[in-house]
Amino acid sequence: MAWRRALAWSVAAVALGVIAIGSLAAIPNGGGTGSGLPIPFSATSAAPALAALAPGGLVPKDIANTILVPVGFAPVKYGNLNVYGTSFDRALVARVGLNPLQLERFFRAALPDEGWRIENVTRIPGGEEIFATKAGSDGYYWEVGIKDPYGRRGEVQLRLLQVTFS
Repeated sequence: MAWRRALAWSVAAVALGVIAIGSLAAIPNGGGTGSGLPIPFSATSAAPALAALAPGGLVPKDIANTILVPVGFAPVKYGNLNVYGTSFDRALVARVGLNPLQLERFFRAALPDEGWRIENVTRIPGGEEIFATKAGSDGYYWEVGIKDPYGRRGEVQLRLLQVTFS
């Protein structure tokens, strides 16, 4: 009888261990997994350019600091796309020294490496649009869209949107 009790306790302990490990593995980390691709060109944070879009720190640092752009990314125009709305929806147009294929390779590597989940890549005439999401420390999900080319050749649009579920 003692061996049955010992066996029952052993089985229960193993089951609790499996449940504990499974529970820890199921905790979300708040972002995507890395792309596994090296970032093909020198990168810098888009935070200074985004600060001009959102004075007063409307964009959380864990969002602004994790949008990487190629070195030489030079904003030329800013816009508020939701002037009368309550959610954040702004864009900037910048000049870049990379062609659409180079930018695609850059953002496909850089966004996932910073915790962004690429949701969609759509081909457009002469280039593409990349769409990615990430949970912010402010409790909102954020979406970033990159459209290349945008307007004139050598210009790209970076759009940042705060997602509200109301």
